[in-house]
Amino acid sequence: MRLEIFDRDGFKCQYCGDKKETLHVHHLEYLPDLDPWQYPMEALITLCESCHEDETNYRREQEERLIGTLREIGFSVSDLDQFTTALGMAHFPCTKKDFVGFFDWFMTSSSAFEELLLEYHHGIPPREYEEDLD
Repeated sequence: MRLEIFDRDGFKCQYCGDKKETLHVHHLEYLPDLDPWQYPMEALITLCESCHEDETNYRREQEERLIGTLREIGFSVSDLDQFTTALGMAHFPCTKKDFVGFFDWFMTSSSAFEELLLEYHHGIPPREYEEDLD
C-alpha cells in the first residue's frame, strides 16, 4: 500500500513538493480500530521527512492555537459547527497551500472581503468568476 500512495502522489511531498528527502506515508487522521493497511487511500498522503516531522511535532500545538483564536474572536459552538461543516464541504479549485495564501490575503489585505460581505448581507448572489485559461 505504501508504494501505491507514493505512486498516486507522484513520489513527492504533498506539502512542499520535495522529491529528494526520504518519503513517509502520513495518516491525515487516525481512525479507531483500524490497522495501518486498512485505511482508505484518501486518508493517507505522501510527506517528506521534514514535513512529516513538523506534522508530528507541531500539529497539535497549531490546532490548539487555531481553536484559541476562534474562541478569542467570539466564535460560538454554533459558529464552529457551521464553519466546520462549510470547510468540510468546500471545493478547493487550487492547492491547499494556494488557498491558505489567498485566505490570508483576502482576510487581511483586501477590500474584497468587505465588498463580498456587503453583497452577502444585501442578498446579492455571489458573482461568478471565469477563469482565464489563455
